[in-house]
Amino acid sequence: MKNFLKSTVLLALFGLMACGGNSKDTLGPGDADEITAGTMGICNRTPQVRDAILTMLSDIDNCALVTKAHLSSITRLNLNDQGITDLRRADFYGLDNLPGLSLSFNSLSTLKEGVFAGLSSLKSLDLSFNSLHTLPAGVFSDLDSLRWLGLDYNSLSTLPASVFSDLDSLRFLRLDSNDLNTLPEGVFLGLSKLGELELQNNALNTLPASVFSGLDSLQVLNLENNDLNTLPEGVFSHLDNLQEIYLSFRDPHTLPENVFSGLPTNLQTLRLHTIGLRTLPEGVFSGLDNLQHLYLYSNGLNTLPEGVFIGLYSLRSLSFSSTFLQTLPEGVFSHLDNLKYLSLHSHDLLSTLPEGIFSDLDNLQRIDLFFNDQLSTLPEGVFSSLSNLQDLNITSNDLLSTLPEGLFADLSNLQWLNLSGNDLLSTLPEGIFGDLSSLRTLQLYDNNLSMLPEGIFSGLSRLKLLWLQGNPGTPFTLTIELERTDNMDNNAQGPATIVVKVAEGAPFDMTVSLSAQGGTLSANTATIVAGEIKSETVMAPPGEGNSVTVRLGPAPALPQFLNHAGIQTAVGDSLILFGQAASRYRWCLSISTGGIYGANSGNRSGLGPVYARDLIGLGDL
Repeated sequence: MKNFLKSTVLLALFGLMACGGNSKDTLGPGDADEITAGTMGICNRTPQVRDAILTMLSDIDNCALVTKAHLSSITRLNLNDQGITDLRRADFYGLDNLPGLSLSFNSLSTLKEGVFAGLSSLKSLDLSFNSLHTLPAGVFSDLDSLRWLGLDYNSLSTLPASVFSDLDSLRFLRLDSNDLNTLPEGVFLGLSKLGELELQNNALNTLPASVFSGLDSLQVLNLENNDLNTLPEGVFSHLDNLQEIYLSFRDPHTLPENVFSGLPTNLQTLRLHTIGLRTLPEGVFSGLDNLQHLYLYSNGLNTLPEGVFIGLYSLRSLSFSSTFLQTLPEGVFSHLDNLKYLSLHSHDLLSTLPEGIFSDLDNLQRIDLFFNDQLSTLPEGVFSSLSNLQDLNITSNDLLSTLPEGLFADLSNLQWLNLSGNDLLSTLPEGIFGDLSSLRTLQLYDNNLSMLPEGIFSGLSRLKLLWLQGNPGTPFTLTIELERTDNMDNNAQGPATIVVKVAEGAPFDMTVSLSAQGGTLSANTATIVAGEIKSETVMAPPGEGNSVTVRLGPAPALPQFLNHAGIQTAVGDSLILFGQAASRYRWCLSISTGGIYGANSGNRSGLGPVYARDLIGLGDL
């Protein structure tokens, strides 16, 4: 017992000595041994690190009493945004079971070599959003288990040639958003398991020919938004497993025809951002037989050869945006037999599309046509061959004012249609959506619509979402009315058949109650099924009195399980049946020597003599 007390007192004394003003950040003689023995405590560590460790040790409130066993028990440590400006070499000793360490959003400008020593289980290290401008060559030594390293959003302008040489388990490396203008030859040697390398948003203006040597497992490489004008021949030739590459070229008017010739044949994704590019060579993508996703954006293209995409037989998605093209060659998308997604957005000068531009895209499922400032019209048959199209986005095209009546004909599989944000779109042709039997979502908000044409929702039997808000006519009122269907004359003798109807068509099942004064109906409710204009018929026999008045109950509420906005419902006037007919055939009888004369009280015209033998049921005269 005495020995235990003695050890405890000595441990406390060592801890208090460590807290008592020894602010040096280097280890003195024997310090490492004391740490290993668990007798030093953590008082001499960077204050933010010390406090974070104590926070994780809920049963310890004295930094001098922390042992190696305590440190080994820690599996989580939060050091984000703690105002840390410097780290000491001993800060992380003993944290041998810590799997992740985040030091982001601090003010670190440099790191000491060996600062991460002891983190033998560390798998992720986040140093993003600091002010690092250089790294010691051995700063990441001993991090044998590290798989994820974030150095993005710092001020690194160069890297030591061997800075990553010990990270043979690394899978993901972020170096984006720094000030790198060059990379040393062989800087990535040793990273044979690296799968993703982020180098975008730097100032790289050239690349050594063998800079990516050794990256045998690399699948994703991002070089966007640098100052590259060209690429060294064969710079990607060692990247046999590369599947995605993101490139930028600064101010070239065109690209060399063989610029992508060195890319691996199994490349699946290519994103190309070129600021000054004016055209693309015909066949520039030839050889990329397995490419599935191509993104061309934010460039100055003003011409495009018709055969620019020849050879991309496996392409599934093409995003083509932010150019100065005024039109597109009609056959530019020919041979893209497997294309499923096409985006043509943010083209400042594109005013129209050739009618047959999509004619060969039999498998296309989605088209985006938005933010095209000059697009003022669309040919009526431009979508006619797209029988498999499911999503169509035609939004925020500032000059689009009219749509042809047959624009959406034959799109029987279309499920999602967005026509919102077209400021000049003021009218819709009657029946424009009539063929869209599979449509579930219709967005018409923020246009210039003041009225809805008759039958606009006819055929939309599966509609689940309808947005019409933000138009001059909102909320649009859908009025349910009564109509006699067996005779155009409501006064004709019965029995009568009636329906309820809504002129625009029902965007959802609209059920209304019915009542009759002076008679009975075959049903006390009627429903206009979604996509229909009229309900099923209801029988109205003549009543005992002179007329039957059919009334509608309250207007149906918008269904809560659907997402409809910008519309409201109402009911119309009552329907009077047989009323005027009864008065029209009331007889005014007078007896004279020539017989009985009848006159129609409705029009007072003489009907000639009516003799007693012709009267049935008049009784005694």
